[in-house]
Amino acid sequence: MKKALCILCLCADVTYAASPVQDSVVSSQHIQEVKTFEEAVIAAYQNNQEWQGNKIERAIASDNLAKAQMSFLPSINGDINLSKIKNEREPGVNRDRKEHSSATSTSLGISLRQNLFNGFATINSVKAYSNQDKAAFHKLKHMEQALIVNVLDEYSSIWYYRQCVEARRKMEANLKSIWNSQQSKLESGIGTSSDAAAAHSNYETAVYNRIQAETDLRSAEAKFEKRTGCRVAQGVELPQISVDIPHSLEQLIEQALSGNQSILYYRFSEKSSQNQLNAAKGKLAPSCDLEVGANRSLSTAPERFERDYERSNNRYHATLSVRVPIFANSGGDIMDVKIARQQALRAKFAANDISQEVRKDCISNWNDYVSSNAMIEASRSAVNSAQLSSESYHEENELGMKSNTDVWDQENKLLAARIHLAESKKKRLMAAIKIAALTGTLDGNSLIKAQ
Repeated sequence: MKKALCILCLCADVTYAASPVQDSVVSSQHIQEVKTFEEAVIAAYQNNQEWQGNKIERAIASDNLAKAQMSFLPSINGDINLSKIKNEREPGVNRDRKEHSSATSTSLGISLRQNLFNGFATINSVKAYSNQDKAAFHKLKHMEQALIVNVLDEYSSIWYYRQCVEARRKMEANLKSIWNSQQSKLESGIGTSSDAAAAHSNYETAVYNRIQAETDLRSAEAKFEKRTGCRVAQGVELPQISVDIPHSLEQLIEQALSGNQSILYYRFSEKSSQNQLNAAKGKLAPSCDLEVGANRSLSTAPERFERDYERSNNRYHATLSVRVPIFANSGGDIMDVKIARQQALRAKFAANDISQEVRKDCISNWNDYVSSNAMIEASRSAVNSAQLSSESYHEENELGMKSNTDVWDQENKLLAARIHLAESKKKRLMAAIKIAALTGTLDGNSLIKAQ
């Protein structure tokens, strides 16, 4: 229950900025182990650096929206001006000494400037940032789903390759025994060189398959450690997840086209580009501004040995100005419209393209899910059949009716059937979670099925 609450809190925080990175990084000197897929998802939320960066990107989009909304507010400025003037006159015909005079002035003022109309450029700019904020939210949800899918892929791959390594080692040992047996038969004159060569070839293939399985296991473990900062403990099982699978391919495509997070991201990006185009057009329209203010000035003007003190009354002003753009030598506003139009067109193409991509992924993953279900049933039947045959071969071997070579060969068939069963289970699991991601219903809250 506590772990489920942890996932709930972590997923609910997707709309806020990430905590400092240094607080979540696992020390490289002590890498923790996870025992369940639930713990792996929590570790990925806490330690994955790419996820932390995606959360910051989402926070930046929200801050940009707040900044754009503040453009509706008026500009308020306060002014303080201080000046001092000192004059000196040389003696003239009727004067016998220099004359000095000085004046000091101080002025205080406050002004408020409010835009009344600018071709709806501000309104469209706010709409653009609002749609960018929504697009960033859906992008973050898409990245969250991708994170969960990748963690499950690597977690289940580790489980699968561990099954493969264990089975491949047993198959290698059996084939080595078969090869040794064929060698003994060849030396005794009751075997053929072709049988010995075939047994040796099968053994070398088993060695290669075992090495390949170990390599794949180390690669999956390295990817998982990079993504989560943790290792998978020994003895873990394939996780059981609870996701809603549509009843048909048509229903899957319909849900995906309406709820897929990637499609929603591109759709809102397209709307944002159109708003930016309208904002650029608004800059070509006349703009109207209102400015009101008040100021007060103080001045002193001593002459000779007398000081005169003057104080002016408060003065108020209001100005209504209209600006009509005629020509700008930089051509910036006109080019901004042209650039914004191209960006809007590009966003539209991208939105249409991602819809086709999602449709293709729906068909691919639906076929994988259906075929993996059939593969699981076939693999289970093969395992049961091979298990019964292996037990029968052992009994017949004890009675002298079957040779050790026959027993080892039958054990390898059983091991191969188990590998195929594990592969089909992993394939169905990945197809199911990818279907949930395509429909936009995958999240950390409802991911883990109660055991």
